[in-house]
Amino acid sequence: MILRKVITLSLIFAFQLKAKIDFATQIQPILSDNCFACHGPDEATSEANLRLDQRSLALKGGDSGPAIIAGNPKDSLLIKRITLPHEHDSHMPPQKNKPPLSPHQIKLLTQWITEGAEWGTHWAFIPPQRPKTPPVKQHSWPENPIDFFILNQLEAHNLHPSPKATPRQLLRRLYLDLTGLPPTPHQLQQFSLSKTHQTIDQLLDSPHFGEKWARQWLDVARYADSAGYEKDLPRQMHFYRDWVVKSLNNDLGYDQFIVKHRRPPAKRHQ
Repeated sequence: MILRKVITLSLIFAFQLKAKIDFATQIQPILSDNCFACHGPDEATSEANLRLDQRSLALKGGDSGPAIIAGNPKDSLLIKRITLPHEHDSHMPPQKNKPPLSPHQIKLLTQWITEGAEWGTHWAFIPPQRPKTPPVKQHSWPENPIDFFILNQLEAHNLHPSPKATPRQLLRRLYLDLTGLPPTPHQLQQFSLSKTHQTIDQLLDSPHFGEKWARQWLDVARYADSAGYEKDLPRQMHFYRDWVVKSLNNDLGYDQFIVKHRRPPAKRHQ
């Protein structure tokens, strides 16, 4: 269920960006990874008096002229340089520094300049807006607004929705998504669709919920109960593990989770 939400949000975001290129998510990463080392905000490493980190400076250009001509990718020096043969001396990025841009990246940059080369506002400062549901052909399939986005992408690739899951399949998905454990035969037998919300609440209240989802955070933090090499000496790291599990089970807000900590009990002096 949670995984489906993540995939669905990705589909919605992709649908929103399909009509027009978004600078923050599609263009800025390309420029940052391939151009900013020589044409970024650090004036000490700036070459040819060209900066691509600001729109006004990119339109102004450097020693060779304007790098970007809004609405005119054909005459934009940026497009000319990245489409030269890789072995050419003027190809960008330089062969010694970076591999050539992929055809997809070049296509994005070209479309972006065609659309006016807008920089836009960083995504973190844009209030979220509810998108319009996209058109679909099979109107009988969607049961909620999210389904329209999923079906729109399926139809765009000539795919069809999978058959509706059985109650047993739905229950297994719920258990595996929320706790990482499959339901027992008795739980499968007792489950009915009318009790779905009740089952979800029970799984969210289960201690296994925190154990399952804490694992992903602990993996990123490279947590381990022991050194795991040569002399496997004991460590006192389990207090952090228990803290993460407890925080998830108590639905602790992220702003509190990152500043609070649980200290181990003080040892008594003999």
